[in-house]
Amino acid sequence: IAPPLAWTDAYWGDGSQTPFSFEDFYCNAPEEKVALVILGSTGWCGYCPPYVDHVSSMAAELNAAGAQVVYFILEKQDGSPASSEYAQNYVTEHPVTDDFSVRVGGEAQWIYDGGKIVEDKPGGIQTSYFPFGWMIKRDNMKVVLDEASNDPADGIIYMNWLTELYKLKNGDFDE
Repeated sequence: IAPPLAWTDAYWGDGSQTPFSFEDFYCNAPEEKVALVILGSTGWCGYCPPYVDHVSSMAAELNAAGAQVVYFILEKQDGSPASSEYAQNYVTEHPVTDDFSVRVGGEAQWIYDGGKIVEDKPGGIQTSYFPFGWMIKRDNMKVVLDEASNDPADGIIYMNWLTELYKLKNGDFDE
């Protein structure tokens, strides 16, 4: 199950700010949104810009097919947690031009129990490699695809997220 991540200062692609949380997506996203596609990156990762370009090249199709695309920039160039403002600036330095994706930083919170419990979790997501990608199925918030083993020594895996989203919609990830 995906962690209950939340940001009070996320950005939409058009530069406007909004709160964004996995819980809110689960409870309140439009019915046609069936999954989150999360791209994890950092400011110091040399392999990350081409991966951002890869995901952004299919972002409009992902959005139209029912995914909420989230660019999750965890750390700045110095390794400290990135703010959502940093994430917005990082993503706009690449050819990401949509207005529907969400851009968030590593300064996240965990909000759960209907908002009763809030914990600051800067740097609270650990992964072995960058970049990484997750697909989270909305109806149960399970991580159905985890591209976190993207070892640069083996070459970056460029998953076709659109193909995987169609598999999800066809029931391939149902229990």
